[in-house]
Amino acid sequence: MNFEEQLNELRAKIDKRLELFFRKIRAKNDFISFNYNNINRYITGGGKRLRPAAMVMAYKGFGGKEEEIYDAALSVELLHNSTLIHDDIMDEDESRRGKDSVHKAMRDYFLKNSKELNYNGPLFNKASSRFAASSAICDGNLLYSLGSLFLLNSNFDLMLVNKAMKAYSNAYRIINQGQLLDIFFELKETQEKDYLNMIEQKTGNLFKASAEIGAILANASNEQTERLAKYAMNAALAFQLQDDIMDISAEMGKGHKLGSDLMKGKKTLLVIKALEKASKRQRETLLKALGNGNANEEQIKDAINIIKATGALDYVKFLANTKIMEAKENLKRIGLNKESLEFFGGFADFMLERKV
Repeated sequence: MNFEEQLNELRAKIDKRLELFFRKIRAKNDFISFNYNNINRYITGGGKRLRPAAMVMAYKGFGGKEEEIYDAALSVELLHNSTLIHDDIMDEDESRRGKDSVHKAMRDYFLKNSKELNYNGPLFNKASSRFAASSAICDGNLLYSLGSLFLLNSNFDLMLVNKAMKAYSNAYRIINQGQLLDIFFELKETQEKDYLNMIEQKTGNLFKASAEIGAILANASNEQTERLAKYAMNAALAFQLQDDIMDISAEMGKGHKLGSDLMKGKKTLLVIKALEKASKRQRETLLKALGNGNANEEQIKDAINIIKATGALDYVKFLANTKIMEAKENLKRIGLNKESLEFFGGFADFMLERKV
């Protein structure tokens, strides 16, 4: 069975449990029910379930045999979507995976059930916007809490559950630190080491924690868990670098407008390296598009061409490949069984080969 087949099989089992979980949720208040239905739509509307799949295969790779691991793995999928809901608010993204973001659906709910109120507030100027953002923040928080319950209510050894919960909680803290850095970097010149540190925290840590939690619940040794964590971190860094490349590649169909990260002012490594290598004229052209929400198609294409011409794109592709090679090197020394070893090898390749 190749990686895609393994992942599809794992995703089907995880999705079945997600569907059952949301079907069981009951709320006495109609508005709270609407929120849970909205969250359900958001999560089950797409996603490859990479993080829970990694947790399951880490558990199995060290000899774990309990089917309950599939329910426990929902913890990291809910945590992941908690961060996505909040990320959509911060980036003011109206869609995710081709469907309405949670805050967009909440704004539509407000406009359907109440009249718009325009005002001059310190943060918002429309009642619908304040309602949407506030509701979606709460929904993201709900998912973090629900995710933790999948670990706390599991029947794994209490000592292992406690250790897994520490990894889960620590991952959430570090992810939020990374998000803060991502926001802060929009204000300042950023170097490569700063960017890599940020994506380690924002993106890498949840992949790392997913693998760690699976290993912990299988009672793997500390050395095995640490080696798997190093593998996961390198694979995750390649994942984020590939995600940055997808933003400037129309043929990869990321799902957002071409160059959306550029327009938001995101200082990706592509931008950092391009600004380092650019001529004065190239730098001026690139900066006209960077952080310009009104940049037209020609300005975005010019900026992308500069990223390519300066060698920034080739540099990031090379670095992503290097991270995958480092990940695979760690994989050899972990002691996983054959099935999981093949899965994580394919998982690493997928980080670079994915198109959407």
